[in-house]
Amino acid sequence: MAADNAAFKTRVQKLRSDDRYIERLIRRELGYARPDELVYKFADDAKSDRDNETPVR
Repeated sequence: MAADNAAFKTRVQKLRSDDRYIERLIRRELGYARPDELVYKFADDAKSDRDNETPVR
């Protein structure tokens, strides 16, 4: 629990003060890009396999 608490404190500190960390997070989580950039997204093979499965009823 103490390790988790320390990790959360570190993350909060980065969110408050580290612009590069915030930019990386926004790009990764929200898919943002600069106006002159192209973003390529590839399907995750494991995810696409799960999406193609027939649902069990």
